Amino acid sequence: MNAPRAFSQRLSTRIVALFLGLLLVVQVASFSAIGASLGRHARSGLPDKLDVGGRELQSLLDQQAQKLTEGARLLAADYGFRSAVQSGDAETIVSVLENHGARIGATETALLGTDFAVRAASGRELSDFSAQIARLAARATASGGSSASEIALLDGRAHQVVLVPMKAPVLVGWVLMGFPLDARLAADMKSLAALDFTLLARAGNDAPWRTIVTSLSNETAASLAQGGWDARHDASAHAGAAEPAGLQSVMQGGAEYGLQARWLTPAPHGDAADAEHGGAVAALLSLSVDEAVRVPQADGSIKPEPRMDLSAVTDTFMSMARLPLSANVLFTTVMASHMPFVGRG
Repeated sequence: MNAPRAFSQRLSTRIVALFLGLLLVVQVASFSAIGASLGRHARSGLPDKLDVGGRELQSLLDQQAQKLTEGARLLAADYGFRSAVQSGDAETIVSVLENHGARIGATETALLGTDFAVRAASGRELSDFSAQIARLAARATASGGSSASEIALLDGRAHQVVLVPMKAPVLVGWVLMGFPLDARLAADMKSLAALDFTLLARAGNDAPWRTIVTSLSNETAASLAQGGWDARHDASAHAGAAEPAGLQSVMQGGAEYGLQARWLTPAPHGDAADAEHGGAVAALLSLSVDEAVRVPQADGSIKPEPRMDLSAVTDTFMSMARLPLSANVLFTTVMASHMPFVGRG
C-alpha cells in the first residue's frame, strides 16, 4: 500500500510543479512584454517630445531677444545718451553703456557708427567680433534699418546679440548688446519641457566641441560633446541654419538617450569654416529613455515604474513548490517594494 501512496504523492507533486512552472512562464512573459511595450512607447514618443522642446527653446530665445531689444531701444532713446553721442563725449558714452548694460544683464554693450564701425564699447575691444557685427549689419540693412539679432560666440561664451538703430531723429548710430546664455536657460528647459539641455561651442570646424551649459552630469555632457552624437547630423542642421537634425539614439554610461541637435549660430556658406564666422554654437536636446518610461503613480507623482529582480519571482515559486501537499496557497502577489502603495500592481 505504501508504494501506490508514494507514487500518488510524487504524481501530485509533479502536477503542482507543472502548473506552478507554467504560471511562472506566463508571469515572466507578461513582465517582459510589458517592459518591451513601455520601451517601444517611450521611443515612439521621443521625436514629438523633442520637437516640442525645440519649439520651447526657440520661444525662450525669442523672449530673451525681445527683452534685450527693448533694453537697447531704451538706451538708444535716452536723451542724455543721444546728446553724448552727438557731442562725441567718449567718457560719458562708455559710462552710460556700462551702467545700462549692467541694469539689464548685458555683458557686451557698444555704440556703432552709421557705417557699423565700433565707436565705443564697455569692458572690451570688439574688433575681434567683426564677423558677427557684419552679419547683424547685413540683416539690419536688409530689413530697412530695423533691429537684428542672432546667437554668437563671443570670447568663448555663447551670447544672444541684438543691434538696434539710434535716431535723433535721423540715424546717428547703432546700439549693440550681448546677453550670455547661461544655466538659467538649461533650468528653464528642464522645468518647461522636461528635457535635458546641453549648449556646445567650438572655435572652428576642426576644433572639438566643448560644453558651455548643461543640465546633465558633467561626465555625460562631456561625452556627448566629444562625439556621442552623430556628426553627420551636424552637417544637415548646419546647412539649414534653423532646421533641427533628425532624432538620434546614443548610448552614454550604459543609458540610452534620444537626442536632437539644433544649430544656433548662422551657417557658413560653402566651405567656409566656423572660425571665419566667429565660431559655432549648437544645442542638444536629450531625454533618457528610462526617464521617458515614466507613468502616473498611485501617490500622484510621475516617475519610472518601480522594477524588481526576476529572482524574487523564482524564489516565490520555489517556496510554493516546497510546500507539502497538506498545505495550499490560494494566491500570492509579488511586487516591487518601491511601489507607492501596496496594491498598486
